[in-house]
Amino acid sequence: YTSLRIGLAFAKGLGFASKKPLISVNSLNALATASIAEFPEAELHLSIIDARRCDVYYAIYEASGKERHPPSFDTLGTEWPSKMGLAPQCCALAGSGSSKWASCTGLAWSMLLERPLSANMLIGPALSAFHRGEWETPHSIQPTYLRDPNITQARKKC
Repeated sequence: YTSLRIGLAFAKGLGFASKKPLISVNSLNALATASIAEFPEAELHLSIIDARRCDVYYAIYEASGKERHPPSFDTLGTEWPSKMGLAPQCCALAGSGSSKWASCTGLAWSMLLERPLSANMLIGPALSAFHRGEWETPHSIQPTYLRDPNITQARKKC
């Protein structure tokens, strides 16, 4: 959470100082864009980021780039493929949670893009938003948190 807030504060500061609008890019969308480029034959693209333990952040996109299932947080289980309507022969997996997903489901997924999110993956979605004129003012951009932070109350010392 901290690195997201710091990076966003830096970008917003640059936008305010230069009086320029910003373009925000969702990391799951960026992974899907890279997956679509790598596996154009896939009907669906599952962007999936490892959230530790058996948890993941994910979103599902169609080959056109249209979002089919919004960014979400969930715990992996063997029922996931059928629950999400995904099959190995028509779905590509992208992101740091790809291998976790593949091993959890027990199915053979041939279209795996296991590279972590990189700045190169953000360029395509950012350029598309630029050409569509989808600018945001620095004060309007907020981080997307898919789950609450794992915070516990401090215990009294004896």
